[in-house]
Amino acid sequence: MSDDLFILVRADGSVSEQVFVPTGSSPSELGQLPDGLTEYPIDRFGKLWEDFVPGTGWVANMTVLRAIKWEAVKAKRTEVQTGGCNTPSGRAQTDLESRGLINGAVTLAMLSLQAGTPYSIEFTLADNTSIALDAAGMIGLGQAVGIFIAVSHARSVALRAAIDAATDPAALDAIDIESGWPT
Repeated sequence: MSDDLFILVRADGSVSEQVFVPTGSSPSELGQLPDGLTEYPIDRFGKLWEDFVPGTGWVANMTVLRAIKWEAVKAKRTEVQTGGCNTPSGRAQTDLESRGLINGAVTLAMLSLQAGTPYSIEFTLADNTSIALDAAGMIGLGQAVGIFIAVSHARSVALRAAIDAATDPAALDAIDIESGWPT
């Protein structure tokens, strides 16, 4: 029976190490996954090393390394986009369900403004405090959340461009995926 190759990747997308485990198992199943690392079976992206150059050693497969870094960016983007954001009314939850509820409340606020009818909602902030918002307040909160999501998406697009432009593993490792995100 042959072994399967896994790479262990840090949260910033850089490769920590490669490990071989018995076929059909994984480092996490065997208790070989250190805290803070994510495991990827090497066949998920392709082979990590393209070629062996005598006198130089193995040449990294940049396509694979870029894919690994991009996976780390997507995980960070999801973490940011679902971690809440600051609004003029306070910190709002921004998980998918909360964004759907905010969207509905903003729609009702806009319809109330259009119809000339009063609008008021008791809105629960991320810290579980409730505030009363009128139509303008709810729309302002919704705009802040929408801008937050758009800015975090733009950050991931910029990181994707940097990843695609990286020409060697050191350039990929130098890409900081932890900073530059909105709060």
